[in-house]
Amino acid sequence: MSVKFLSPLLACLIGLAGCTDSETNEPAPIAPGAPVSSNDIGIPAELVTDGLELMGHPFDKKITYQVTGFPIGSSSEQIVVPSYDADKKQLTFSYEGSPNMSSETYELRPDGVYGVSLAGNALEPPLKALPSEVSDGLSWPSVGTLKQGAGIDIDTTIRVTGREKVKVPAGEYDALVIAEEGTIKTEGGTLKVTGKAWYVEGIGAVKRLVDQTDPTGKASNITIEALKIQ
Repeated sequence: MSVKFLSPLLACLIGLAGCTDSETNEPAPIAPGAPVSSNDIGIPAELVTDGLELMGHPFDKKITYQVTGFPIGSSSEQIVVPSYDADKKQLTFSYEGSPNMSSETYELRPDGVYGVSLAGNALEPPLKALPSEVSDGLSWPSVGTLKQGAGIDIDTTIRVTGREKVKVPAGEYDALVIAEEGTIKTEGGTLKVTGKAWYVEGIGAVKRLVDQTDPTGKASNITIEALKIQ
């Protein structure tokens, strides 16, 4: 089992969506009769793209992440449990940890992996997390609304910047780097945000950094790193 992320800036959105105290979200069940490929959660081979492999397919590793900064404050450890809904072609990641970091759901499409909800709140339209074919210099817009409260408006650009070595507590990896920059607008004003994520094929994101600046100029950040990979 390995953790996936909607985009580098999802760390910020997780905080805006809210955390819960030690509550564990139950994984969605695999639909009866779902076509099964080589992984144990039932994703059919025709939906396995470059993007899905970067997000951790075949999801056979258990990763413990260390989360520090906004919105956690002090350090928190999180484990993510994946599940697949064959009828909807949706992949969900539920967090185990305290405070609980909510859940993320993606739709698997031929042209990529799209985020459709966060903590049960819909993203409209669905936002592309990773394309089916990934190449250096590729970029795409991520513009939509998280339907929580009055709505959280997202307007960013995601870009593949190339490969580099990254060292985290779990080890050193050759990773593909994805960068994101733009704004997130809430009832409290507009946040300027930048993010960077290091993806490793067959594992997922081993590190993410997100920086944000609120309307008053106050800066905050969050760091998510792989602590253990089993």
